[in-house]
Amino acid sequence: MGRWRILDFMLFFEGGSLQNGWNIVMIKIYSLLFCALLILFCGHVKADWNQDFDATTASHVEQFPHLQVPQYFQRMAFFSEMRQLLLEDAAFVNEVQKTPLEAKKIILKKDLGLIIKKRRNNHIHEFFAWELSFLLGFHDYVTPSFPVEVGGKKVIVQETEDFVRGDKMGGGYPEKLMQKVSLETYWKANLQAYLLGFGDLAGPNIGISPVGQVVFFDNESSFSYHNRPERVADFFTMGFISQTFDWPHYRAALDAQSAEGLKKFVSGILANESYIALYLASRAHFPDGGFLERLEKVRGFSIKKGTCFRDFFGSLYPKLSLGLDKLNALVSEIYQRPVDHGSALFFSCRYIKKYALTLEQKKKFRSWLNKYVIE
Repeated sequence: MGRWRILDFMLFFEGGSLQNGWNIVMIKIYSLLFCALLILFCGHVKADWNQDFDATTASHVEQFPHLQVPQYFQRMAFFSEMRQLLLEDAAFVNEVQKTPLEAKKIILKKDLGLIIKKRRNNHIHEFFAWELSFLLGFHDYVTPSFPVEVGGKKVIVQETEDFVRGDKMGGGYPEKLMQKVSLETYWKANLQAYLLGFGDLAGPNIGISPVGQVVFFDNESSFSYHNRPERVADFFTMGFISQTFDWPHYRAALDAQSAEGLKKFVSGILANESYIALYLASRAHFPDGGFLERLEKVRGFSIKKGTCFRDFFGSLYPKLSLGLDKLNALVSEIYQRPVDHGSALFFSCRYIKKYALTLEQKKKFRSWLNKYVIE
């Protein structure tokens, strides 16, 4: 069958939304066609990881109505075509093959508008994060990702995106652009980031689109963190920390309308719980990383008028939360500028080892750790 052009068929769905019963019928037909093409394709070529992935995906999509939407099919069809072009690119294949399995490498293909990310030890967490985001109710916060096997090594393929990235200190976003991010968008993005276990939410990995959409795009460490703080000598580690905790949205109170919108958003996630559980069990090699425990935390939090995201974050780590403002003061003294919980936590969990602290500063940190971080 060679290179098949599903994209030609997808022109029918340009515009993205199903508007009437006829479109619903057609998307069901396309779903069946999509799956049949993948299975047929895999049956006429010598099996390799890419064909196995296609066949598994075809079967997988049949189980999840949330994946049977134009946005999913369009991206998968596009990536399938890009995969063929990449595999025909001898220079690209050679570059991946000569890169050690345990090494990370970023390859930019400007002619195709693609960025290819080779992760350590063949993990493809970014694809799982994007696919699972459909079941969580809002996939636009996660960069679409597609795994490709190249000469025994797996890479993640993404399209280049149009957004402004932050810096590692939490700044870098123009004020007018930041103002375009609604409070409801902020909550939805961060709730998904928490559930999906995004473990590297530094500023450079958080983009804002021209219309104020928050996009998490370097999700290599998805599903990989522990849900509780862990003491390590004179510092500590934890999973859910983000430079968005420095944004004004972090402490902004919800109005009644936004609170209702977010309650419906969370209800939608919980309504899909059976599909989420099926996904976790059915996708081979899915790295759970405590997902269901995080889902319970979201279920147990009451969203209402006057609630701020600071309240939600505090509910996740009650003991730690009591000392976060004190931690702000300690880190502000070192940085010589005011910080909020994003920068304070990033410093304490990651950057502290790079700083030559005074004996007095070390003493203050040790005292803080002893009081607020579980051993």
